[in-house]
Amino acid sequence: MKRTTRSVYEKRFFLSLFVIVLILFAGVGIYNVNRKNMPLELPDTNEVASQAPQNALDQLSIVSGIVYRHLVAYNLVCTESGQPLEKYPAYFSAKYADDIRRIDRAWNRRGKSLESVLTDYDSRRYPKLAPEIQTELIDLERQMAILVKAQKANILPKDVHWTAEDENKLNIKDACLLFDDAAPEIGEKTNFADTFRQYMRGI
Repeated sequence: MKRTTRSVYEKRFFLSLFVIVLILFAGVGIYNVNRKNMPLELPDTNEVASQAPQNALDQLSIVSGIVYRHLVAYNLVCTESGQPLEKYPAYFSAKYADDIRRIDRAWNRRGKSLESVLTDYDSRRYPKLAPEIQTELIDLERQMAILVKAQKANILPKDVHWTAEDENKLNIKDACLLFDDAAPEIGEKTNFADTFRQYMRGI
């Protein structure tokens, strides 16, 4: 059941502004470039073209890892916290349906299926990926909370005094709610789609 605390609603009230802040200030600390795990914001397409692996199987593994993170891992982390994602997995699977089918066909040619590969990633990749995603989600909530405090005090976010009490209020359930609402919009307004499809070349 979705939590209806005042703090969650308050944070959602600032969601649109928060998304704009994230996009305008890419260095804010959330969705930074990480080629290994591929959060929402990815390198620019020129950089991808110059660094893309030449081995087709390596390339297939990379795009499968991206799909796993976004289609499975985020939701696993949130489900384990008691707050499964209601929007994001459906958004990702619909927006990248053609790419997902291409990846599946590429695995079929190797005698596997994308489903079996993603299931294998549950045991091989998820144990290491889960703590990273938890940190990313808490970072998301922290940035939102800082923005809320800044708005209330009529100051810039960089001038907010962040306390241990503030930090203790952060929790993964609220972070998952925020991610579920914010991630699709952030994904639409960043270079994620174009760059992901650059990685899809040759699949």
